[in-house]
Amino acid sequence: MKKLKNLVITGILLIFSTIVFTGCDNKSTEETLQDQSWDITNNNMVKTADFSESNKLKVSQNGAGYSYNYNIITNDDDQEYMEITGKGSLDEYIKYVYKINGTETGFNLILDEEKSNNNALNDTDDFVGNIQLDEK
Repeated sequence: MKKLKNLVITGILLIFSTIVFTGCDNKSTEETLQDQSWDITNNNMVKTADFSESNKLKVSQNGAGYSYNYNIITNDDDQEYMEITGKGSLDEYIKYVYKINGTETGFNLILDEEKSNNNALNDTDDFVGNIQLDEK
């Protein structure tokens, strides 16, 4: 009887531990981005990116920075996209859309030219082309 009681208690503890540890590893992409600063690399330039809970993205280098809005969107196939909007270098509305792919150190953002607007594709700001985000 004592062995059965110990076995039941051990089983319950294993199930509980599995639930707790599994839940800890299931952060959303948005939560992961908001948890820290990132090195953002694009066109061989490295800057710092900070994602806020209010869906603001600040990109900076040597104290100078720019702010944008961002949104994480998931399509029917569970593919995540990041939409970045704001004012471009020519003060026009820009909209970039990137396919998000996870890496060991962060994320690769692949520009989706069909979903991005022409102002963005013709702009010279921080997001032209593909982007790599790496943990700082």
